Amino acid sequence: HVVDFMVPANDEAEFTAATVAAKKIQQQKSDQNITNVKKNDLGWRQLNDFPSLFIAHIKNLQVGSFSDPIRAANGMHVLKLEETRSLSHNQ
Repeated sequence: HVVDFMVPANDEAEFTAATVAAKKIQQQKSDQNITNVKKNDLGWRQLNDFPSLFIAHIKNLQVGSFSDPIRAANGMHVLKLEETRSLSHNQ
């Protein structure tokens, strides 16, 4: 279960500001105080169902931790791993 915090950016100046904002998000102990960003609950998915840009970052996360900032075409992203669960053979 992953949450994506996205800071929109369209040009280099916006990416510079978005990088600073993304680093602040990454340093948070909780997502309670994170404002002025787009928060997207990506829900439960198998790892390969996430955008390829996110997969390597998700693999390295522990529950409750934030990724390093990820630059994408639409802005800077910071991912938070909320929970994990094992797949059973019956699902």
